[in-house]
Amino acid sequence: MRLNKNAVAKLTLPSDKTEILAFDDDLPGFGIRVRRGGKRTWIVQYRMGTKQRRLTIGSFEVLDADEARRRARNALAKVQLGIDPQTEKAEVRGKAPTTLASVASEYLKRHAKIR
Repeated sequence: MRLNKNAVAKLTLPSDKTEILAFDDDLPGFGIRVRRGGKRTWIVQYRMGTKQRRLTIGSFEVLDADEARRRARNALAKVQLGIDPQTEKAEVRGKAPTTLASVASEYLKRHAKIR
């Protein structure tokens, strides 16, 4: 099946499952995850060495199928070049100037009274 708005909207979760994955016929590795509660998320699945990896691209409600497919192609192109998109995404998050850990640390330095 080619994943598009109508095809994804028709996907239903069997009562005995907590989630299902459906993959696009035209772009191997590009898919959608449907979870109990109705959440639908675009994903790309790939292999780095011996490990199978899965990267969340975005929410079905926010991204249309064409944009999600374009992002999946970009991620798969990086894989072909030996770059792990999942690791790259984690590194970007780690470099964020404001994180919960940094805010909590600063708060404790200023306001915590150690006894």
